[in-house]
Amino acid sequence: MALVDSALPPCNQSQGGGPLRIAFFSAEWCIGPQIALGGSDYWRLALPAAKLFENGWDVIFARNLAESPEGRIYVQDTTGNWRDDRDIIVLQRWMGEGTAERILKAREAGQIIVNEIDDDYWNFPEGHVSMSTSDPELNKASNREHYRESVAASSLITVSTQYLADELSGWGPPVKLIRNYVDGEFWRPQPPGDYVGWVGGLPWRGKDIELLADTVVPWLRERKQFFYHGGAVPDLKIEDRLGYDRVATRSLCGIAQYPRLWEPIRVALCPIDDTPFGRAKSWIKGLEAGCRGVPFIHSAHAEYEHLGAGLCVREPDDWAKHLEALEDPVFYEEQREASIAMAKALDITQNWSIWAETFQEATATV
Repeated sequence: MALVDSALPPCNQSQGGGPLRIAFFSAEWCIGPQIALGGSDYWRLALPAAKLFENGWDVIFARNLAESPEGRIYVQDTTGNWRDDRDIIVLQRWMGEGTAERILKAREAGQIIVNEIDDDYWNFPEGHVSMSTSDPELNKASNREHYRESVAASSLITVSTQYLADELSGWGPPVKLIRNYVDGEFWRPQPPGDYVGWVGGLPWRGKDIELLADTVVPWLRERKQFFYHGGAVPDLKIEDRLGYDRVATRSLCGIAQYPRLWEPIRVALCPIDDTPFGRAKSWIKGLEAGCRGVPFIHSAHAEYEHLGAGLCVREPDDWAKHLEALEDPVFYEEQREASIAMAKALDITQNWSIWAETFQEATATV
């Protein structure tokens, strides 16, 4: 999801008083003269960084990385200045050749290097754009095999789901599970919209949408209702995945405008294909539905079971059964209120300290 740096929280400059000096870096946000946030960059780096900064931590965003002769990693902040004073560097998707060696040298020089993982990069499904862009045969200099070595060389791995924690637990570094949280202040309260639909970018998914073709689509077709897709991109039509032409869309947009993609939704759908890549997915779509203030229906999935909210699909017919149940105004309002309450409980403003505790604990390993 290509997102704009206007959504960056104001923590691009270091401020004293925090217990540790931290830099956050994503290999995919330093394109051009400005930082461009993707969805993963925002939820897993920018948002926790902003909350740490608000609570007195010394935090900067890094546009680029370099290294000193002794191996210490320097970071370039958003004003172009190079900094050599970071105690902890949190990395995302740094998968270039030689990154593992650079990480090990930095650790020997006394820095803590954290690799943040929120997807199973080693089990991309067919059709996912990163399956080819991270392919070692197609990209010798930067690929998922280099990434595996980079992650294994870290001081610590942080992950967004229990599945990822289990999968990466044998790689060497300790693994810390920190599930996704949301920023309630980012969303404006609005009445529910008119559509049943899904928000997301097709280039970054597997066969999730296909789960709706023989389940949700017949229900919509019988009622002559439209399906809504928030996050449409050129040359990839969700109609082809659904086998249904009555589709309303809004185009993929930057993170600063992201909540507007949710405005037309009355009931949010959270389909997840049962594959290794799908099992690694988090509960973020359900949280976003809660921030939007609408009920959501989700595939049977370990993270949603842990969340304990939304309506679960255990059999294919459950999609239509839940949609039918939500036609009852009383039941709809109960589910809507439950969704909102869940999102409020998982607001990062009340939960940011888990990131702080994780980084504090990491210093004990140095």
